[in-house]
Amino acid sequence: MAAWDPLVLLGAFLAVLASESVLLYASTALGNVELTFNKWLLASLLAALVWVAVAAAGVVFVTRSELPPVPAALVALTAGGLAAATMVPGLCFAPILATSWRRGLLVSAYHLLLRGVLYLLAGVAAVTLLRLFLASATV
Repeated sequence: MAAWDPLVLLGAFLAVLASESVLLYASTALGNVELTFNKWLLASLLAALVWVAVAAAGVVFVTRSELPPVPAALVALTAGGLAAATMVPGLCFAPILATSWRRGLLVSAYHLLLRGVLYLLAGVAAVTLLRLFLASATV
């Protein structure tokens, strides 16, 4: 089974779409933006497409680039990807959610911050579970 199998990619996209939907719902609540089901679905799909495109571009650039993996270049690539993944949906949220462009960027910033909290929570849970399993295996 190849890593680029269409079913694997479809499953990964659906997982990203599910997480985007939950994060967008919370970020619009924090940004005080009215949300209907159609707006929520369209904005979630847009955010998921942008995040998948940024991740795919990063993977292609890192794996197919002839440049040596310099830490400064990887930090710049990550910062550019985060900026693109925040600015593009943020500016597109304004017409989709029928709000100002500033409010759209605010929702996108909340979205990014909530994503960081989610990843931090997942990492802490994984480390805690690993420590529990290792502690029980050594007894």
